Amino acid sequence: MSASARTGPAWADWAGAHALGPYTIGVEEEAMLLDPRTWGLAHRIDDLLPRLASGVQEHVTAETHGSAFEVQTSVMGSVAEAADELRSLRAQLVDTLEGLGLRAAAAGTHPFAIWQEIAVSGGERYQFVYGSMRELARREPTFALHVHVGIADPETAIRVHDRMRVHLPLLLALSANSPFWQGRDSGLASARSPLFQAFPRVGVPRAFGSYEATPRPSTC
Repeated sequence: MSASARTGPAWADWAGAHALGPYTIGVEEEAMLLDPRTWGLAHRIDDLLPRLASGVQEHVTAETHGSAFEVQTSVMGSVAEAADELRSLRAQLVDTLEGLGLRAAAAGTHPFAIWQEIAVSGGERYQFVYGSMRELARREPTFALHVHVGIADPETAIRVHDRMRVHLPLLLALSANSPFWQGRDSGLASARSPLFQAFPRVGVPRAFGSYEATPRPSTC
C-alpha cells in the first residue's frame, strides 16, 4: 500500500526534512529529586514546577513518579548545541532547587529507594498510567538519558534503526550506572534494565527492513 493511501492518526505521517539539516538532535534527561538531609527521594515535583523561571518551564516536565522530572532540550542541529543547552538548563535548575532545599541527581536508579515509599505524580496522565498499570507504576523509579535523532526520510530512518540494533548491548554496557537496588549491591552493572523490563514495549526492537514493513495503526 502506498504512503498516500494509508489512513491513521496525524502522528503517523512522516515529518520530512528539517530546516536545521538532514539530521537533528534533541536530548531528554530524567533526574531524581533528593532531600539533602537523607539523600532519599523527595516527592516534591509539584513544588518545583511552579518555581521555575519562565524560560526553563517549557523545558521541564513531571514524570510518572513524584520524585522525578525530565529536562528537554530544543531541537538542535548538532550534539554540541544540545549539550550546551542542557548544561545551561541544569545550572538554572540548581538555583531553583537550592531555594527549595532540594538537590537533583542522575543515575539509572536511586540506590536505596523501596517501592512502598514511592508516590505517583498527581497529573491526569500519570494517574491514568497508574490506573492502567496499578502497582507496577509504583515500582522503584528508573531514570535515563534519551537522545533523539531526527532523520529526513523514512527509509533512511529504518536502515539506521536496523543497523543500530547490534550496537545496543555495547551502548548499554558503556552507560550502565545503577549497581544498587533497595540498598543492596545487585551484582549487576545496570539494575535499571531488569526493573524496566516489567513494562510493555521495552527491549531491543525487531528489524523491519523497510518503512513499508513497519506496523501501521489499525482502522475500522
